[in-house]
Amino acid sequence: MSRAALCLCVLLSSAGAAWAHIGSPNVHYEGDAGPHRVRVVVRPPTAIPGLAEATITTAGSDLDVSVLAVHESAADAAKRPPATAAEPVPGTDGMYSAEVWLLEPGAYAIQVRVRGDDGAGEVVVPVNAVNREPAELGGGAALLLAMLALLLVSGAGALVFAAVGRARLAAGADLDAARRRRARLAGLGVALVAALAVVVGYRAWAAYDRAFRGEQLFSSMPVVAQVHPQQRSLSIERVADQRGNRSWPRLVTDHGKLMHAFLIALPGLDAFAHVHPVPGPSGDFVVALPPLPPGEYQLYADITEEGGLSQTLAARFELPASHPGESASVSPDPDDSWARAAVVQTKPGGATTAQLAHGYVMTWLNPEIASDPSIGTLAFSVADAAGRPAHLLPYMGMLGHAAVRREDATVFAHLHPVGSISMASQEVLSRPLAEAPADPHAGHDMHAGHDMHAGHDMHAGHAAGHQSRVNFPFEFPKPGVYRIWIQVKVPEGVLTGVFDTEVTEVR
Repeated sequence: MSRAALCLCVLLSSAGAAWAHIGSPNVHYEGDAGPHRVRVVVRPPTAIPGLAEATITTAGSDLDVSVLAVHESAADAAKRPPATAAEPVPGTDGMYSAEVWLLEPGAYAIQVRVRGDDGAGEVVVPVNAVNREPAELGGGAALLLAMLALLLVSGAGALVFAAVGRARLAAGADLDAARRRRARLAGLGVALVAALAVVVGYRAWAAYDRAFRGEQLFSSMPVVAQVHPQQRSLSIERVADQRGNRSWPRLVTDHGKLMHAFLIALPGLDAFAHVHPVPGPSGDFVVALPPLPPGEYQLYADITEEGGLSQTLAARFELPASHPGESASVSPDPDDSWARAAVVQTKPGGATTAQLAHGYVMTWLNPEIASDPSIGTLAFSVADAAGRPAHLLPYMGMLGHAAVRREDATVFAHLHPVGSISMASQEVLSRPLAEAPADPHAGHDMHAGHDMHAGHDMHAGHAAGHQSRVNFPFEFPKPGVYRIWIQVKVPEGVLTGVFDTEVTEVR
């Protein structure tokens, strides 16, 4: 591959400062902290170090709520910072807020503890602490530095004036006109040289600072997606870094999968697939191509690193038409699913329905969230062909999966009934907090990562009973036109509902 082609692939595969979700940095979580049902929203800072704002909503009042931020490297409990008390938000019932410092880049466990008369409990919300925007110098700090520079320049001139004017002059003697003139010229000359040095030094420092901060901005690992028509497979290859390294980081499994990938047809977004690539023999990830129509596609791939940091990788690829005789060289994953989608418009102020396979109907219960961000949850219900509430089954341990994409591709989020978190990351970061012994060498191979599938049934969105509704805690990050894919499982298989909406109000 030529250098130009490689650069083009990198540009196409990178979506700005993409990390766990694209363009949607806030973290949403809903679950049980002991006897308390809590909803947690964490708004991380745009630059590290910085303050993250955590908002906790729960039923009841007079609760003791605290927030603790623990970095992935803080295995020693003695080195952890103290918890921060969350204060009640004035004018609300059951809402608490706290700010915690995120001092180092990487994955953080935000531990929320709730204590009340009914008992105590805690939840762990994983948060990526990354530099998403350069930290600009505030106006006050800039003014202070300018005043200090002025003091430095004038001080240098004053010192030279005194040295030249008073040198070899008897104590108490007055300066004559000639000596005063020489002293003033010398002081002014030194002041001008000092001012020039400050300007040149500032410009050099500013250029270095911009380059440093630009290099420190987080962007997802660049990848290239390539179709192999004869094998009816898709490979995802990491682009080599500056040292030529193209090996993948050590990953852990989420719902038993090392990677969750979404394939979305462009530009109409009218074809969608949720597939699960596996490590291939050449060091890349490979997956069998589902029966999708030919055309251009956008790939989004979720991975979670061993330390808890999660990323959403992005790339584009061209899918050619299939031909008779082609057979897949890779077996599809049993949980792979795909669907074609027609355009669906929401009805402001009312429910919107989507016709699904096998006669099922999905209803969006609160499309008004597009103009009322305080709702904070996407809610859907499913009915069978007879109009009865459907019996939803766990799909990879969850009652449902959702994918949200802004029309211009600046936002993409993969959601679950517990929110926007990576549950693999939650599992990894919860272990040190529980002070459970862990094998530091377990799962270091990409091909044999930790199995985070165990225990995920507790996140199934109350799938233990007969459920026909599924909720996804989420807030749209910015106005615009969005498409939402909702995936649920029924006895006949996985169903995908598709909804379009125009978001007009955000927090």
